[in-house]
Amino acid sequence: MTGGDHGIRNGAKAALLSGLLVALSLPAGQAATLRLLAADSTVFADGQKSYRIVITDPEAFRGRLLWRFAVGPGAVARSETALRVAAQAPLVTDIVLDVPPVREGVMIEGLLTLTVVDDAGRTRATLAQPLQIYPRDPVAHRNIWLQELNVQIYDPEGATRGVFDALEMPYQPLANLAALAEMKQPTVLIGEGLSLRAQRGLMDVVLQVAQQGARVIVLAPVDGAFCLPETPDGTPPSARLLFQDRTMIRELGKHFEAAHWADGADNVSSTFRLSGNRGLAELLVNDGWGWPWVEVRFAGGGTILLSGFALIEQWESSPTPRYLLVRMLEYITKPKETVK
Repeated sequence: MTGGDHGIRNGAKAALLSGLLVALSLPAGQAATLRLLAADSTVFADGQKSYRIVITDPEAFRGRLLWRFAVGPGAVARSETALRVAAQAPLVTDIVLDVPPVREGVMIEGLLTLTVVDDAGRTRATLAQPLQIYPRDPVAHRNIWLQELNVQIYDPEGATRGVFDALEMPYQPLANLAALAEMKQPTVLIGEGLSLRAQRGLMDVVLQVAQQGARVIVLAPVDGAFCLPETPDGTPPSARLLFQDRTMIRELGKHFEAAHWADGADNVSSTFRLSGNRGLAELLVNDGWGWPWVEVRFAGGGTILLSGFALIEQWESSPTPRYLLVRMLEYITKPKETVK
């Protein structure tokens, strides 16, 4: 196992249902509804996590919100809040969890349980939110693996290099496109948020090195377009082209949050769609509807992965972006069947 799957503990697993927000079955007569706004099921260890809760009931009542946060068989915290709910008027309240520390390289499972009771002692609604708790360092004890990848980063803006520097993840900065063109089968990251329109020639070099065996991840470019190359006889090179939606996040990590990482913000900042230009296949960036994930795999093992997910922009919002980036590096460097 790799990344966040190291040492998964199963203490709360019987109560967890695939990382989704789950409303428990309620006895007849419980009319209230409970929901969490923009709930992310992945949380950082050794810190605080706030949740905004909305309670709605067709009847007015006074009561309490009881909550319990458990990791494994024991409760880490429990508390209650007095409520005064008006009929048909959503009541919004917040709770803050103190999330315990975990060992480096270990993800553990937790469960947040919410119960609304009225002053007559009747339970009006109950809801359970499974949580996956991750340490902040997604590459603990894996520096040798990263060094072997020989990661090269071309990032004029500096934000992508900044997250590597903060976690002391080894890489080599690329000062210019000429340096990239001279690399021999490297693993390359193109920094998040670059304009392919302004960075003229960038994708020409990326296509060149990928056809020579390089593995390249392009992180959420903001605009532009590029054509897939053709061979001297005018036919497309041997390649596989794959488009995928945000379900690719769950394919790379079954516990990863696929919908939202930052409250109210979409985790897709770029999309890609296929078009044509003078007989060539052309990929357009942020040109109407498209997919957030594209793979181009060439004969010889070279690969270009275009990711539209806002990994660097939302790096601190959730564990998912940083663990997803590590999984992407694993995915693109894992030996695949050679395109024939």
